[in-house]
Amino acid sequence: MLIGKSFLKPCNQFIFSDISERRKTLDDSQIIQLYFERSEDAIEKTKIKYGNFCFRIADNILKSKEDAEECKNDAYLRARSSIPPQKPSVLKSYLGKIVRNLALQRYEYYSAKKRNAELENLHEVNGLNIFASCILENADLFC
Repeated sequence: MLIGKSFLKPCNQFIFSDISERRKTLDDSQIIQLYFERSEDAIEKTKIKYGNFCFRIADNILKSKEDAEECKNDAYLRARSSIPPQKPSVLKSYLGKIVRNLALQRYEYYSAKKRNAELENLHEVNGLNIFASCILENADLFC
């Protein structure tokens, strides 16, 4: 039988350790104070408290785990560089806005790249059509 105390114990330990980590988090004003002090712990505390939130925003937009992870990490760096001049009243919405904007920029970049590739393919096809029609019109010169 797979379900037993020994099977559930590691799972419960993981869940409780995750919950205990979240209980140790600071409130927003304390995290913002760490950013103002330029403490390296500011990003770590932000990751613990809002990491899943930021990841979900980026992943819902990009539909790619790797790109969502990059956007999340870029958001931490952008928050670190922008918070000392600014002082957000609600850190969660501030980070959410940063992540959303980064994810939308990345989405537009990928969309534009695909759109340009389709246009290039269209030009290649049109170029072949123009070349073929030119050969057909001037067939007597080539024969």
